[in-house]
Amino acid sequence: MTAPTIPLAACFDLDNTLAESNTPPSTEMIDRLIRLTRHIPIAIITARTFDAASQGFLPILTRAHTDAKLFVMPESGALCFAWDRYQWIEQYGIELPEHERMIIRRAVGASVRTTHALDTVPCTGTQWKEKRGQITFVCTGVDASREVGQLWDTDGSRRRLLYTDIVKQLPLYQVLIGGSTSIDISHAGIDKSYAVRWLAQELHITPHQMYFVGDALYPGGNDSVVIKTGIVTRSTSGPEETEHIIDELLAAF
Repeated sequence: MTAPTIPLAACFDLDNTLAESNTPPSTEMIDRLIRLTRHIPIAIITARTFDAASQGFLPILTRAHTDAKLFVMPESGALCFAWDRYQWIEQYGIELPEHERMIIRRAVGASVRTTHALDTVPCTGTQWKEKRGQITFVCTGVDASREVGQLWDTDGSRRRLLYTDIVKQLPLYQVLIGGSTSIDISHAGIDKSYAVRWLAQELHITPHQMYFVGDALYPGGNDSVVIKTGIVTRSTSGPEETEHIIDELLAAF
C-alpha cells in the first residue's frame, strides 16, 4: 500500500525489524525512534513479553524524551502499555486461562507427531513460552543458539507444515508464525490487527493514516494480520533496512 505523505502514527514490529531476534535495538535505532517520537506517536507491537521488550531499550527511549506519545503492545497485541511521562500504564490486558493453554498444548503436540515437521530437529530447553495473553511454541527450544534458530528451517517449509496442521487443530484460536522458530497462539481476533484498531481509536485517527513496519507480512506471518485493517504496510528485511525506512519517515516532517 502507498505510504501517506505524512503518517499520523507509526507502528513497528520488534524482532527482526527494530532489532535482531531477542536482542535490544542498536543505539542508532533508538536514536532514530527518539527523533520520530518528536513528530508522531509510535507503537511497538511485538510477540515479546513487556519485560523482555523493555530490557536495554525502553528506559533509554523514555528517559530521552518523556513527553513522547509511546505505546508498547506486547504478546502480539494481547496487552497494551502507554507512557504517561513518568511510568508505563497498562491500558488493557486479555489473558489466556490455564484450561485453554492445556487444549493448545495438546493440539500442538498432536500436530508435531502427525506432521513429523520437527523430526531430526535438535531441541534445547523447553519448547513453551507462557505469556499472559499468548502461548508460544518454540520449535527448536527456548535455549537453542541463534545459529540453530537461523538454520533449522531456512525455507520456512517446516514451520508452514506445522502451522497448517495446528490451524486445523485449533479453529477457535489465532495461530500465527512468529519469527524464525516460533508459532504464537492466542484468542481468535487477539493479534496485531486488534492492537492497530485499538490504537487508531485511542488516537482518534483511522488505520490508513498510520504506518506499520514489520518483517513477517507474508501469509501466515504474525505481522500479516494488520493488512486487513487498512494500515499502510512496509516490509523490511531486518534492522538495517528499518533504519532506512525510519529515515524516510523523518524526511517527511
